Amino acid sequence: MVKIFLLFVSLYSVTLKSQVSTSSYAEIKDELLEFLISAEQIRASEIEDYKSDKYKIMVVGIYNGLNGEKLIDGVYFFSTPSSHNKTYYLIIDGHNKHILDIDDRQGLEHAITQMLDFCERRKYCSSITQQYIANLITLYYKNKYPIKGKDINCETGITDVKELP
Repeated sequence: MVKIFLLFVSLYSVTLKSQVSTSSYAEIKDELLEFLISAEQIRASEIEDYKSDKYKIMVVGIYNGLNGEKLIDGVYFFSTPSSHNKTYYLIIDGHNKHILDIDDRQGLEHAITQMLDFCERRKYCSSITQQYIANLITLYYKNKYPIKGKDINCETGITDVKELP
Protein backbone atom coordinates (compact mmCIF):
# COMPACT_ATOMS: atom_id res chain seq x y z
CA MET A 1 0.00 0.00 0.00
CA VAL A 2 2.82 2.40 0.87
CA LYS A 3 4.58 1.58 -2.41
CA ILE A 4 1.41 2.37 -4.39
CA PHE A 5 1.05 5.66 -2.53
CA LEU A 6 4.69 6.63 -3.20
CA LEU A 7 4.29 5.68 -6.87
CA PHE A 8 1.17 7.85 -7.10
CA VAL A 9 2.92 10.81 -5.42
CA SER A 10 5.94 10.56 -7.72
CA LEU A 11 3.75 10.30 -10.84
CA TYR A 12 1.68 13.25 -9.68
CA SER A 13 4.76 15.42 -9.09
CA VAL A 14 6.14 14.53 -12.54
CA THR A 15 2.78 15.49 -14.06
CA LEU A 16 2.79 18.83 -12.26
CA LYS A 17 6.32 19.59 -13.39
CA SER A 18 5.45 18.81 -17.01
CA GLN A 19 2.47 21.18 -16.88
CA VAL A 20 4.60 24.20 -15.94
CA SER A 21 7.63 24.45 -18.14
CA THR A 22 9.99 27.37 -18.22
CA SER A 23 11.62 29.25 -21.03
CA SER A 24 14.29 31.85 -20.86
CA TYR A 25 14.39 35.29 -22.38
CA ALA A 26 17.49 34.19 -24.30
CA GLU A 27 15.52 31.35 -25.94
CA ILE A 28 12.79 33.63 -27.26
CA LYS A 29 14.73 36.86 -27.82
CA ASP A 30 15.59 36.22 -31.48
CA GLU A 31 12.01 35.30 -32.39
CA LEU A 32 10.63 38.40 -30.66
CA LEU A 33 13.31 40.57 -32.25
CA GLU A 34 12.50 39.27 -35.74
CA PHE A 35 8.81 39.89 -35.15
CA LEU A 36 9.33 43.45 -33.90
CA ILE A 37 11.62 44.23 -36.82
CA SER A 38 9.04 42.93 -39.31
CA ALA A 39 6.34 44.93 -37.49
CA GLU A 40 8.53 48.02 -37.91
CA GLN A 41 8.81 48.55 -34.15
CA ILE A 42 12.61 48.44 -34.20
CA ARG A 43 14.62 50.69 -36.49
CA ALA A 44 17.48 49.27 -38.54
CA SER A 45 19.93 51.41 -36.56
CA GLU A 46 18.81 49.71 -33.31
CA ILE A 47 18.98 46.05 -34.36
CA GLU A 48 22.57 45.49 -33.24
CA ASP A 49 21.83 47.12 -29.88
CA TYR A 50 19.02 44.62 -29.30
CA LYS A 51 21.13 41.68 -30.47
CA SER A 52 23.95 42.65 -28.09
CA ASP A 53 21.48 43.21 -25.22
CA LYS A 54 22.30 46.91 -24.94
CA TYR A 55 18.52 47.28 -25.33
CA LYS A 56 16.14 44.57 -24.13
CA ILE A 57 12.69 43.70 -25.31
CA MET A 58 10.27 44.05 -22.41
CA VAL A 59 8.48 40.76 -21.67
CA VAL A 60 6.06 40.99 -18.73
CA GLY A 61 3.45 38.58 -17.37
CA ILE A 62 -0.09 39.88 -17.79
CA TYR A 63 -1.33 38.94 -14.33
CA ASN A 64 1.77 38.65 -12.17
CA GLY A 65 4.18 41.09 -13.79
CA LEU A 66 6.70 38.26 -14.09
CA ASN A 67 9.72 39.29 -16.10
CA GLY A 68 13.30 38.26 -16.19
CA GLU A 69 15.28 35.33 -17.43
CA LYS A 70 12.84 32.53 -16.53
CA LEU A 71 9.40 32.67 -18.08
CA ILE A 72 6.84 30.04 -17.05
CA ASP A 73 3.92 28.89 -19.19
CA GLY A 74 1.42 31.70 -19.50
CA VAL A 75 0.51 34.93 -21.27
CA TYR A 76 2.89 37.90 -21.53
CA PHE A 77 2.94 41.22 -23.26
CA PHE A 78 6.07 42.38 -25.01
CA SER A 79 7.30 45.54 -26.65
CA THR A 80 10.35 47.67 -27.08
CA PRO A 81 11.13 49.96 -24.14
CA SER A 82 10.47 53.00 -26.36
CA SER A 83 7.42 55.15 -25.93
CA HIS A 84 4.76 55.27 -28.63
CA ASN A 85 5.43 51.73 -29.85
CA LYS A 86 2.90 48.97 -30.17
CA THR A 87 2.55 46.16 -27.66
CA TYR A 88 1.93 42.51 -28.49
CA TYR A 89 1.02 39.33 -26.62
CA LEU A 90 3.06 36.18 -26.31
CA ILE A 91 1.72 32.82 -25.17
CA ILE A 92 4.25 30.37 -23.79
CA ASP A 93 2.72 26.91 -23.76
CA GLY A 94 5.28 24.22 -23.09
CA HIS A 95 7.78 24.28 -25.91
CA ASN A 96 5.40 26.28 -28.11
CA LYS A 97 5.59 30.05 -28.32
CA HIS A 98 2.79 31.99 -30.00
CA ILE A 99 3.16 35.66 -30.86
CA LEU A 100 -0.27 37.23 -31.18
CA ASP A 101 -0.07 39.73 -34.01
CA ILE A 102 -3.06 42.01 -33.53
CA ASP A 103 -2.16 44.70 -36.04
CA ASP A 104 -5.33 44.09 -38.03
CA ARG A 105 -8.81 42.66 -37.54
CA GLN A 106 -7.88 39.27 -39.00
CA GLY A 107 -4.91 39.05 -36.62
CA LEU A 108 -7.17 39.97 -33.69
CA GLU A 109 -9.65 37.24 -34.60
CA HIS A 110 -6.84 34.69 -34.87
CA ALA A 111 -5.38 35.88 -31.55
CA ILE A 112 -8.75 35.50 -29.81
CA THR A 113 -8.98 31.93 -31.08
CA GLN A 114 -5.45 31.14 -29.91
CA MET A 115 -6.14 32.70 -26.52
CA LEU A 116 -9.38 30.73 -26.09
CA ASP A 117 -7.60 27.52 -27.07
CA PHE A 118 -4.80 28.18 -24.58
CA CYS A 119 -7.21 29.03 -21.75
CA GLU A 120 -9.30 25.93 -22.43
CA ARG A 121 -6.23 23.67 -22.46
CA ARG A 122 -5.17 25.18 -19.14
CA LYS A 123 -8.72 24.93 -17.73
CA TYR A 124 -8.75 28.59 -16.72
CA CYS A 125 -11.85 29.98 -15.07
CA SER A 126 -14.09 31.96 -17.44
CA SER A 127 -13.31 35.23 -15.63
CA ILE A 128 -9.58 34.79 -16.38
CA THR A 129 -10.34 33.96 -20.02
CA GLN A 130 -12.66 36.98 -20.29
CA GLN A 131 -9.96 39.27 -18.93
CA TYR A 132 -7.39 37.96 -21.41
CA ILE A 133 -9.82 38.47 -24.32
CA ALA A 134 -10.79 41.94 -23.06
CA ASN A 135 -7.09 42.85 -22.80
CA LEU A 136 -6.53 41.68 -26.39
CA ILE A 137 -9.36 43.87 -27.67
CA THR A 138 -8.20 46.89 -25.65
CA LEU A 139 -4.65 46.44 -26.92
CA TYR A 140 -5.91 46.13 -30.51
CA TYR A 141 -7.53 49.57 -30.27
CA LYS A 142 -4.58 51.14 -28.44
CA ASN A 143 -2.19 49.80 -31.08
CA LYS A 144 -4.19 51.59 -33.78
CA TYR A 145 -2.95 54.90 -32.36
CA PRO A 146 0.22 54.12 -30.39
CA ILE A 147 1.24 57.79 -30.17
CA LYS A 148 -1.95 58.55 -28.25
CA GLY A 149 -1.43 55.49 -26.04
CA LYS A 150 -5.15 54.91 -25.67
CA ASP A 151 -8.26 53.91 -27.54
CA ILE A 152 -9.30 56.97 -29.52
CA ASN A 153 -12.90 55.66 -29.64
CA CYS A 154 -13.07 56.26 -25.88
CA GLU A 155 -12.48 59.95 -26.54
CA THR A 156 -14.60 60.52 -29.65
CA GLY A 157 -16.87 57.48 -29.90
CA ILE A 158 -19.71 56.07 -27.85
CA THR A 159 -18.75 55.75 -24.21
CA ASP A 160 -22.13 55.80 -22.44
CA VAL A 161 -24.19 52.61 -22.26
CA LYS A 162 -27.43 54.34 -21.22
CA GLU A 163 -28.73 54.46 -24.78
CA LEU A 164 -27.59 50.94 -25.71
CA PRO A 165 -29.99 47.96 -25.57
